[in-house]
Amino acid sequence: MKETPRKASNQHTFLNAHEKWETIKVTAKEKATLLSKQKAAVRRTKKDKQLHDLNVLELKLANTPEESQAILQEIAELKTKLELLLEVERRGAATRAQRKWIEKGEK
Repeated sequence: MKETPRKASNQHTFLNAHEKWETIKVTAKEKATLLSKQKAAVRRTKKDKQLHDLNVLELKLANTPEESQAILQEIAELKTKLELLLEVERRGAATRAQRKWIEKGEK
């Protein structure tokens, strides 16, 4: 989102002030949505990798009990990281739900 509101405003000189403002808002929303989708894809990839790694460690724990202490520590660390990612997802879901309530006039 390197484009400033002034640049966006200057691109649409034939529009009145209200139309310029609406154009800037739509452009900003589109760019924010695109950025959010990209960040969500990265988080989803991280989550999938961590879930895969967790499954691998659990299988390794079942097959090699002599290394159980080190594996259990790795599993605990991985679960902590995974919980942080899930917390981000939960906060996002709560924010979206609250926004929908506000938009519909429920709050």
